[in-house]
Formats: sequence, C-alpha cells, structure tokens
Amino acid sequence: MSTTLEKPCNATTAPLVWVGCLACYNNGHLVGEWTAAADAVDLTPEELHRHPTSHEELWCFDLTGFPSGTGEMSPSAAAPWGELFEQLGEHQWDALLAWVETGCYVADVDDLPCVSDFEDRYCGCWDSESDYAAHLAEEMGVWDEIPEHLHSYFDIDDWWRDERYDYTIANAPDGGVYIFRAH
Repeated sequence: MSTTLEKPCNATTAPLVWVGCLACYNNGHLVGEWTAAADAVDLTPEELHRHPTSHEELWCFDLTGFPSGTGEMSPSAAAPWGELFEQLGEHQWDALLAWVETGCYVADVDDLPCVSDFEDRYCGCWDSESDYAAHLAEEMGVWDEIPEHLHSYFDIDDWWRDERYDYTIANAPDGGVYIFRAH
C-alpha cells in the first residue's frame, strides 16, 4: 500500500489513478494506492486497507495520463478512461489527450471522446505544420493542377493558411504537432 500521492517514477501515458479511502482522507490519513484506471472500479476498501474495514467509499484523488484539467473522480468514472486507453492503444493515447485538450473533440453519450471520430479526424503527428501542408498538397494533387514551370510561384504557406481553417492543431509533448480534421 502506498501512503503518498507521489506519482510513480516509471509512469507511462496509460491512465493511472491514486485510489484512496475517503473516510481515512477526511480523517487526515492517506490510505490508497496507484492503479490502472480500468481497474479502479474493481478495487475494494478491504483490498486497499489490507484488512476488513467499515469504510465504504473510495475516491480517485490524483491521476496521470488524463487530459489536462481533469480533476478528482470516482473509480467508476475513471474506469471508462482506462477502457478507452485499452481500446485505442498506447501509440495514439497522447494524440487523443491532445484532441480532448483542444476542446474540438467529439464526445460520445458518456461524455468520453468518441474513438471512431478521433480515428476519422486524426491526420498524424508531424514535425511541423509545413510538413503536413506539403504532404496534403501532394495527396490532394495540387501540383498536378499547376503547370511545372509555375510551381515556384505557388506559395504553399499561403495555401495552408486557407486550408488550416479546416483543421485543429495541437502541440505534441515531444515536439512536432498533432493535426486533426475539424469535421
């Protein structure tokens, strides 16, 4: 049992929660442990205390691997985030969090980000917006429509400024940008 709220030093981007006993917390004692968000709802007060107890209510007092600004929550509210992580996978989790943090995400009926909409809108992580613009121009066949001798007169940055209105851009934690179609 961990008696501190310090985050594990080997934390991954997987959503983790520090589940604690609410009665103990209200009495000035920290009794709890870090667990995967998906498993938070299965943790019992007896497991947390390591002995029988009359305490009944558990609460997620701290969390990591969630969108910025997400506060305390019940274990039953944390579990769907863990299930969402398991559904989406570690390789796209940071991008999903960035999408949510932009405020331009689509929520499902449970107010969680909709995975199918995320997958439809996510254009990838790019070193820069310019790199994505060049890729998009190539993908759309822009260069095929402009005679080769006029390519040097085409300003891709100006073109991207117009196209950018159809996208949401978020900074990636390790540099670069996440690009999402707006609709």
